[in-house]
Amino acid sequence: MTHRIRAAATEFAGAEHHIECVSNPGAPEFIATYADEGRTAVGLFSLLEEHQHNYDAFVIACHGDPNLDAAKHLSTKPVVGIGEASVKVASMLGHSFSILTPTDSIIPWKEDQVRKYGLERQMASVRVPDTSGHLSLEESLINAAQAAVEQDMAEVIILGCAAYTGYERYINDRLGVP
Repeated sequence: MTHRIRAAATEFAGAEHHIECVSNPGAPEFIATYADEGRTAVGLFSLLEEHQHNYDAFVIACHGDPNLDAAKHLSTKPVVGIGEASVKVASMLGHSFSILTPTDSIIPWKEDQVRKYGLERQMASVRVPDTSGHLSLEESLINAAQAAVEQDMAEVIILGCAAYTGYERYINDRLGVP
């Protein structure tokens, strides 16, 4: 996942910016609960303190934005969470958005997150792609996104997990929605 994030960020930022991805020591590989979020705090704060003078900004590359508010408070540099960034940008790209997330247990967290950012009126739905069958992750994401567009009237699709990095092009190409 870290390699895909690095590749996507580097492609987006271009040659004039240096991107470095650092894994949070002690953090779970997949953050799916508030307890998991708590386990990320010590490592995140240590990384911020260690690298405060080495970088111009920090990105928390987990869609749940674990400990984002505390990180913003601790850092003297900008700290952006991909969850916050994605819902705010989505709110500017269309009237409504849907979030695709890996598990049902994350749905309430996503709903809380969107409420926190004041965008609950623009959220059409939170959907979990069906990965139980024979479909690839790509096809599962496309099916969930298509259902969100057709059934929930979503105009924008948010890939609500860093593990989905790199799949946005498939949805754009197949469905014609950002």
